[in-house]
Amino acid sequence: MKIEVIYIPCYKLDFRLTRICVASIRYWYPNIPIVLIKDLKSGNFNSTELEKKFNVSVFPQNAKSYGWGFSKFEVFFQKEKIPNA
Repeated sequence: MKIEVIYIPCYKLDFRLTRICVASIRYWYPNIPIVLIKDLKSGNFNSTELEKKFNVSVFPQNAKSYGWGFSKFEVFFQKEKIPNA
């Protein structure tokens, strides 16, 4: 099975761990698209650094606040193709 896109759910309070995760994925898989699913329940946060440095895109979700890890399911409910993915 070929992996075509990697989705990474994240929120403000664990974003430092998201940076580590993205850097590791990029090191081992330099060409695979990475898409962040941003949960804004704890507030907005800036992901521009990752978007530029590691060529990461942000998932165009309708909901902005999920809570308790429900952002992981968002990709299953949207039909449109992810930009840059």
